[in-house]
Amino acid sequence: MNKQLLSTQNMLDVIPKNIFSSLKFIFTISYILLYIVGSAEAETANISTEGIDSLIPLIEKAETECFDNLKVEAHGWAETKSDISDPCELWKKTPESWSCTAYLAGNTGELKRVDVHSLVLKLLKLPGRPYPYSYSKESFSVSYDGEFGKVIRHTKGPLEKPVNEKTGMLLPDPPRRLNVGYMKMFTGEKFTTSRFFDNDQEEQHKVSFSRIFQVATKQEVAETGTFKFMFEEFQGSECLKFGTRGQSSTHETWWLDPSRGFSLIGYERVNIRDGKEKLVKRIAVSKLEKVNTNCWWPTEVTLIKCPLLWKGKRISPYKKTVFRASEVVADDPNFDESAFSVPFLEGYKIEDKVEGRTYTVGEK
Repeated sequence: MNKQLLSTQNMLDVIPKNIFSSLKFIFTISYILLYIVGSAEAETANISTEGIDSLIPLIEKAETECFDNLKVEAHGWAETKSDISDPCELWKKTPESWSCTAYLAGNTGELKRVDVHSLVLKLLKLPGRPYPYSYSKESFSVSYDGEFGKVIRHTKGPLEKPVNEKTGMLLPDPPRRLNVGYMKMFTGEKFTTSRFFDNDQEEQHKVSFSRIFQVATKQEVAETGTFKFMFEEFQGSECLKFGTRGQSSTHETWWLDPSRGFSLIGYERVNIRDGKEKLVKRIAVSKLEKVNTNCWWPTEVTLIKCPLLWKGKRISPYKKTVFRASEVVADDPNFDESAFSVPFLEGYKIEDKVEGRTYTVGEK
């Protein structure tokens, strides 16, 4: 079977114009919407519109987090490979790595703190943008307690000898860095059904799987054949597979496991060039931990991304990021919400964006 997906922009050309307003919230980000297709090896009947509609409450439940608080101890590393299609080439571990402790609040997702104990990143040496060293190493903390955002920078510099920064910042809003994609990967949030999408839009424009399903069941949308829904075996589980299809050059697919609360266990994005698929990104969740009666959290995940391009030239190899959560604790009865606020340490120079002043903690 030829698996074809539509990009967000190309979808606008095939969906009737009179339904555009109802889809506006879904098109605020590129390449989002869904399909479920059968595998090339075994055709499976598509789920009907009525069947899709009956799944919506279950997806909504999966998106409504059933924990009040969650603590995650996690770490990970990066491996590279020049040719992903070569079975003889092994993945090579790199110095890139991280370790962190995260505190998350359920449902709203706003209250959060992440202490990054160590983060080692490779610096890309672009033409005209030289770096004095190849790898950087830093440690920092970011938090939002519902009232103020805080950023603390402990160390930063070359891998061999990072220097003390001892700076901080007080903000009236959540720090931007707290919810960017790579930080959500460090904590495992990026691999969950409830927090997969990077939503920084207003509530009416936010994207979720359940909202996508709701749009797909509208008669005028269903008649276009843009969306298809199926169950398919994936990583040993009977999964709900969905995405979009059409004549676009970009295809996306998601897999959710109904037996584990419709947890995300797979995602793939590919580009089609000259009739051939080229991998852009692939997520495989190989292990989930049941942290309470209705909640599962990823503990072992791999994420593969294609090489980066600069002015049409490849400047990096394929990269595999490995995520491991060594401890996940939900609904600790002794949890103190002050954990969502990073403490300013003595001797740190603080830039207070709320009151418009700068001071050093401990100095009068």
